Amino acid sequence: MKALATLIIALLASVPQALAAAQDSAPAWNGFAVTFFITFAATVFIFQLFPGAALFVGLLKGLFGANAKREQAVKSRNTRIG
Repeated sequence: MKALATLIIALLASVPQALAAAQDSAPAWNGFAVTFFITFAATVFIFQLFPGAALFVGLLKGLFGANAKREQAVKSRNTRIG
């Protein structure tokens, strides 16, 4: 968590320098509020990827893991009978 906070602070600290360097080529800038909103939206999007990926992995494990458990149960039944 500490590394993530440091990364976000470093990114926010470098934005004004990049904008100051590009001020000659870019005549209009939308302001700090727009940059903050875009950064915030990107952060929310990235953090939503983690639970989504975990849910997708769980879904795949449920689909393919149940089949392996079923096959194992059938094998164990056959060995007990025979």
